Amino acid sequence: MLNDGKLAGILLDVQGEAGGPMRAVAGVGLNYRLPAAALGQVVAAGGVRPASLHDAGSVRMSRNAMVATLIAELQQVMLDFAARGFSHFAGAWRAADYLRGKQVRVLTDAGETDGRVRGIAADGRLQVETSAGIEHLANGDVSIRSAAE
Repeated sequence: MLNDGKLAGILLDVQGEAGGPMRAVAGVGLNYRLPAAALGQVVAAGGVRPASLHDAGSVRMSRNAMVATLIAELQQVMLDFAARGFSHFAGAWRAADYLRGKQVRVLTDAGETDGRVRGIAADGRLQVETSAGIEHLANGDVSIRSAAE
């Protein structure tokens, strides 16, 4: 988040078996420069207002140099994750958790869940407090959008 606008997003697709081999594909989107028309379309569709590095005056390198730097950093993080596991990253994740305490709607293959994000569990699953209690969400295609107030 940058000035309450969404600067970047991460999409993870994990396949495998509990306790067995796993494969993860990570996609990262970073708004380097965003046309005004695109910003309007996202907001009109009910999405979180986007932000961009260019609009914030934060662009200090070319787009290609930024992507190369991002790829190098992601490679190192993935190597660290493979060696140390999620617990090594949990504290930093919690410190930067923008969704914690926010009212959300979570969309999964099983349906919709409305509730308030309570953070992440020790194993990295998203914790959402609903009328039925705390749900731990881990599998399926999870997309988070702000719930209607």
